Amino acid sequence: MNMVVEEAEGRHITNRGMFLQLKTLMEGVYLGYYMLDRLKFQPLGEESIADDEHLVPGAQQS
Repeated sequence: MNMVVEEAEGRHITNRGMFLQLKTLMEGVYLGYYMLDRLKFQPLGEESIADDEHLVPGAQQS
C-alpha cells in the first residue's frame, strides 16, 4: 500500500477524481498507522481506542 502512495505522489496527477481518490487513500493509510501506534503503545487502564472514533469517517457516535 505504501508503495502505491509513494509512486503516485511522485507523478503529476492532473485528473481531479484520481487526485481525490489518492488523497482519501493517503488519509486512510495515515489513520491506520496512527491507530496501530495507539494500540501498540497504549498502557493498560488508559482510555480506550473507542475514544478516537471521531477520527474515523462514518464511525458511529454513542
